[in-house]
Amino acid sequence: MATQKLFPADLYGQGILNTIELGGGGGTETTVNLSTSNQYTYYFVGSDGQTDWNTVVNAASSPNVDTTNPLWAAVLTGRGGNVYINSRVMGEFRLDNIPGTITAVTASIATAETSEVAFDANIYGAGTTGLTGVGGEYSYYIDADPTPFSTAQTISADTSYNYILNSSALTVANTKPTAFVIAAIHDFDYTPTAPTVLDQLYTSNIILRLRVTYVS
Repeated sequence: MATQKLFPADLYGQGILNTIELGGGGGTETTVNLSTSNQYTYYFVGSDGQTDWNTVVNAASSPNVDTTNPLWAAVLTGRGGNVYINSRVMGEFRLDNIPGTITAVTASIATAETSEVAFDANIYGAGTTGLTGVGGEYSYYIDADPTPFSTAQTISADTSYNYILNSSALTVANTKPTAFVIAAIHDFDYTPTAPTVLDQLYTSNIILRLRVTYVS
């Protein structure tokens, strides 16, 4: 298979990057960049009064949903005991118009306002039901097994992190769903072990994107 060289600028925007004719009747390999159809953050904050980490990460619904809050985790001290905050960032992508066979998918996390203290994050499957921004979608990542779609990376700076998605992700992608939903999950959530340093935020504002390669 031919090798295509990509540059940082190629990771942004939406559309066809390049088309390569493969020898031996292998078809045409094309790479496209996709932006989310929908991206939401589902979260608990200290004011929600959660006092048990297990309850937070296994909740069926989140009381807070919006499009701007970061991926974050913390244990905060307060009157009457500690309170816990947790968030999950999910992005939905349309793959139903991708022809042929999807051979590679890379998810990118563009970060901003990242905390000085680093934390690990990974990409997980979150099903194929479209996001509408309701609190019950907080559990989509758990409802989908949960299945890791890549290998965790340490989030430590404002940059772009690329996650090469695995065969589990490719299997779902090749069903060509109208909603291919992925979740960015921090390590305190998927481990799950509560942060042990009190009043310290592990946080980063993120934007999810996909780069999809297919052969038609």
